[in-house]
Amino acid sequence: MFVSYKKTNRHLMKNTILLLSLLLFFGCKENKKPQVIHVEKKKIHLPTFDKDRAYEMVKQQLAFGSRVPNSPAHKSAMQWILDRARSTGLKVIKQPFEAKRFDGVAMTGANIMIQYKPQLKKRILLLTHWDCRYTSDQEKDPEKKKLPVPGADDGASGTAILLELARALKAGQPPIGVDLLFVDLEDQGAASGNEESWCLGSQYWAKNKIPKGYQAQFGILLDMVGSKNALFTKEKFSERYAAFVNNRIWGAAKRSGNGQYFLSGEGRSVLDDHVFINLYARIPTADIIYTTSSTSSGFGSHWHTQGDDIQVISADKLGVVGKTLLQVIYEAQ
Repeated sequence: MFVSYKKTNRHLMKNTILLLSLLLFFGCKENKKPQVIHVEKKKIHLPTFDKDRAYEMVKQQLAFGSRVPNSPAHKSAMQWILDRARSTGLKVIKQPFEAKRFDGVAMTGANIMIQYKPQLKKRILLLTHWDCRYTSDQEKDPEKKKLPVPGADDGASGTAILLELARALKAGQPPIGVDLLFVDLEDQGAASGNEESWCLGSQYWAKNKIPKGYQAQFGILLDMVGSKNALFTKEKFSERYAAFVNNRIWGAAKRSGNGQYFLSGEGRSVLDDHVFINLYARIPTADIIYTTSSTSSGFGSHWHTQGDDIQVISADKLGVVGKTLLQVIYEAQ
């Protein structure tokens, strides 16, 4: 059962007539004008998000090959993520697990978490998946359907952004806890039928949270966030169960100068990792994901095809999402 989270507004009542009377009385008695107090808004100074570094990390993941579970590329990519994570000096946790694909294939997976200031109770969860789909099921050519997806946008883009965020957090030192979760076995589900055959890593983490008893104020999922044409609308599950998180994201995008990429209005419903974080972990979580009405699939034309390669990736778009997330983090202080 999903839980709906609503933001509550409180209103303070003030005696305006009495306040104005006192100001006028003392103003006339002392023959002075009422003092005007200027309150300076607190400025937020964000650390640099290096979009070019993020772009290079997308390329580095592609160099391993398709990160399909049980493959050498998958193993190499996992070690690369761990090495990158540990190089930041932040706390790193690896959560290995076993699962079966919908067709009975046994798979070994690993969720990885980077924790910034793990001692703080006030926390934000940011997550993405890092694996690749084993089949290019959106290809028309039967031979191409047999090939695994390269996963530049679908997997590598979110992974690169979170790794660059880890570096930026270490440099910027915001006074709030942030957890970066890389979930595995997201993209191995049945093309139709069992919904729980998808997002196996996030399901496992949500039911077996690391650290034990983990909780966060809210979460944000990244999925397919690096393509040149990407524009973001408020995904329906996110809007229904974590609307206040969407509001934070869209407001932060505007204030960080990236509002033109975060469109008003509601998008489509997407079965994604955030659904299970909401369902099982009880953390209100929204999904930043590129969807479009211009294709029959509802996603970019490169989705689950051999076209999901470095040619679709934009360093600028990686920077847009990364800077927006930094804005969210620093506004949540």
